[in-house]
Amino acid sequence: MDAEPFIDDFKTIDLPAPANSAAADAARLVTASGKAALATLDAANGHPYVSLVTVGLDEAGRPLMLLSQLARQTKNLDADARASLLFEPVFNPAIAAASDPLAGARVTLIGRVHAIASDDPGLTSARERFLARHPDAAMYAGFSDFRFFRLELATAHFIGGFGRIVEVSAPALAAAIIASAIKGAV
Repeated sequence: MDAEPFIDDFKTIDLPAPANSAAADAARLVTASGKAALATLDAANGHPYVSLVTVGLDEAGRPLMLLSQLARQTKNLDADARASLLFEPVFNPAIAAASDPLAGARVTLIGRVHAIASDDPGLTSARERFLARHPDAAMYAGFSDFRFFRLELATAHFIGGFGRIVEVSAPALAAAIIASAIKGAV
């Protein structure tokens, strides 16, 4: 993986969020979890549809997914790209048993999800980065019905516990995710 484009991308973004900011807290949730709940609009009836997906991150901090054309969520995205991804902390049984799940942190990333075209120059990097995070996916990543998708973030809704609810801008979250990656979190 070439480090220079990654660093160049980071230089084009304003300074990263302070370590104790909502953006930094949201970035920690996104970078720590390899999975999220993907919400789409059902192409058949317009109702919300949620599925569990594995997630990686590209060099700009955007979520990547590997989805089958046969899956309902993919058909939904082909009809309407609006979607969201809900990330929560990695499961810890000790914390889960002792606390109210609604008192914990979570972040919803809201935007549009599009397939990465086969001629997109970023496809190779997206594939490498996703499979580095999810090596077991290599066995089906080459199947003809699977494609890589990327969420183009519009905004993020961070809940850091009771009374801490913050809208995080796409640039602030991207900068915080990249800062986490530089520190070795991704």
